[in-house]
Amino acid sequence: MNYEELTFKIPEQCADYSECSAFVTESIENIVREAIRVGRNKIVINTNLKLGLPMENTYDLKYLSSADISYNPALGSGQLQVRDIHYVTLTKHTTWESCQLLDRKFISSKKGVNEWLQLAKTHEWIKPDE
Repeated sequence: MNYEELTFKIPEQCADYSECSAFVTESIENIVREAIRVGRNKIVINTNLKLGLPMENTYDLKYLSSADISYNPALGSGQLQVRDIHYVTLTKHTTWESCQLLDRKFISSKKGVNEWLQLAKTHEWIKPDE
C-alpha cells in the first residue's frame, strides 16, 4: 500500500492556532527566563547526567523545519530528535502538513511504511477501506 493512495482523516486546525502557540511559547520562555535568573534552570531526569539539562530554548515543535527534526527508531515509538536546539529554522506548517512531515520522518526511518501503516490503523489516522 502506498502512502499517497491512502484516505486520511485530516485534522482541523483552529483559526487562532498561531496566536495560541505564540502565547504558550512566550509564557514558557518567561518561566525559563525567571528560572535562569534565580538559578533554577535545570531539568533533572533519570539519566547519568547528574547536573541536569539546562532549560534554554522554547519552540512549538509543529513549526520546526524538516531539516531540524529526525525520527530515531532506536529511541522507541514516537521519539523525535531535534538536530541542534540552539540553531533551528522555524517554518509555518498547518496541522495537516506537520502530521505529514512526521509520517515521512517515521516511514523513512528503519521502521518503514508497514510499521507506520499498523500505527495508522491502530490510531485510526486513515479511513477504513470503502
